Amino acid sequence: MSKQVIIITGASSGFGALTARALAKAGHTVYAGMRATEGRNAPAVADAAEFARENNVDLRSVELDVASDASVVSGIARIIADAGRLDVIIHNAGHMSFGPAEAFTPEQFAERRPCPGGIVPPHRPRGPAEAGCQELKSGPPLAREHGSQPVIAIM
Repeated sequence: MSKQVIIITGASSGFGALTARALAKAGHTVYAGMRATEGRNAPAVADAAEFARENNVDLRSVELDVASDASVVSGIARIIADAGRLDVIIHNAGHMSFGPAEAFTPEQFAERRPCPGGIVPPHRPRGPAEAGCQELKSGPPLAREHGSQPVIAIM
C-alpha cells in the first residue's frame, strides 16, 4: 500500500491515539484530530509529538472538534494545505447520548452524533450532499474536492 494521508478524529486518547500511532508506524502521514489542542488536550499533543520524534514517524496533531463545522472545515483545510491531499478519514470521536437510540428521531440522533464535515452518518437516511459514512467513496466536500476517498466511521 502506498503512503496515505489520514485524519483520525478523537485521537487524543484511547483507540484514536493507538490507531494514529499504529498507522504512523506503518509509514503513513497521520493527523491526530482532537479538540482543545492548546487547552486540556495539550498534553496529548505533546505526547503525539514525542511519539513521532522517538519513532521517526509522521504523526501530527490538528485542532478538530467534530461538533463544530467551523473547526472541521479549518482542520481539513490545514491538512490539505500541509499535505496537499487527504486520503482517509477515520471518524472515531466519542459522542454521548442518554437513553435508547430508538427513542430519538433521526434528526435528534444526528445532532448528538455528528460526522465530520457534514457527512451523513449511517443511522440517517441519505442526504443530498453525502452518501453516508458507511460508504467508502464519500467524504466531506472539502476533502473530496482534494482527492479524499475512504471514510471509516467508528461508532
